[in-house]
Formats: sequence, structure tokens, C-alpha cells
Amino acid sequence: MKFIDAEKKLKRIAGNKYRSLEYDKTYNEDGTVKTKCSIYVKDPQGFYSGHDWKEAFAELRKAMAPKPIEEIPE
Repeated sequence: MKFIDAEKKLKRIAGNKYRSLEYDKTYNEDGTVKTKCSIYVKDPQGFYSGHDWKEAFAELRKAMAPKPIEEIPE
């Protein structure tokens, strides 16, 4: 997924809420390359990240999922 596509997807999910996207690419001396894609949204507040946008959005979806209702012991 391209950065611009991630922007559009986050806009659809978060609407006009405060949001932020970050893409970080690190080149190591041994020739390896690491990427990190991060999403920040105000609600549910927090950073959600992964090695690519797919992983980052999966973390966001988990955070937005309804919490299970705990049963009250009798």
C-alpha cells in the first residue's frame, strides 16, 4: 500500500478526528533494511504500527473492535 492510499484509508476510518501517519525506513550497515509504518488516532487513542501498512491497520482494527461484555458472577 502506498502512503497516499494509507492516508485515504485512515481518513475513511477516522473521519475528521486528529490523526497522524509515519513511515520510517532504516538502512543498516550490514545491508538490511527495516521499515516501520505507524498510525496515530485520537480515538481510540494511541499508536498502532507494523512492518507495513497492512499490519498497522490490523492493529488499529483490533483497538477499535468492541470490547467483550464481561458476565457478572451470580
